[in-house]
This record gives sequence, structure tokens and C-alpha cells, in this order.
Amino acid sequence: MCIINSQRKSCKDVFYAFLVELAYYGGIFEFPIIQPTYCIPNRLISFSKAISCTDYNQWVHFLKMITYLKEFGETLNVT
Repeated sequence: MCIINSQRKSCKDVFYAFLVELAYYGGIFEFPIIQPTYCIPNRLISFSKAISCTDYNQWVHFLKMITYLKEFGETLNVT
């Protein structure tokens, strides 16, 4: 989104471009480079739920399948 359009009132960032605003890009397709971490998360939340969540003490995942696996684990009491 160009700077002129980003300052209009009616302009909405539907792609959530602010999430990669400070990212480094690599390769010919310029994918964002995600730096590795060795921390283990205590809690995960899906991206679709994180948009409206106000609890910031959890890690965001972008895979919808993880949500299904978590629900499956809860039904088996394997959490």
C-alpha cells in the first residue's frame, strides 16, 4: 500500500501488512525472513482468534491444522 493511500480514512489494511513492516526479505520472491527462536511457547492461539484477542501473553500460529489438533488433544485429555 502506498503512503498516500495508507493515510486515507477509508483505507483499511485487509492484508495485515503491518505484521511484516520491519521484516527482512530474501530470495527472488522476497519472502519475509523469520528469525529462529529456541524458546518454547506456553500457550498458542490461532491468527484468526488473535486479531480480536487482548491477551498478549501467548504465541500466534498461522496454521489452521494446529487448531484442529489442539481440539483433538483436548477431547483425548492429551494436553
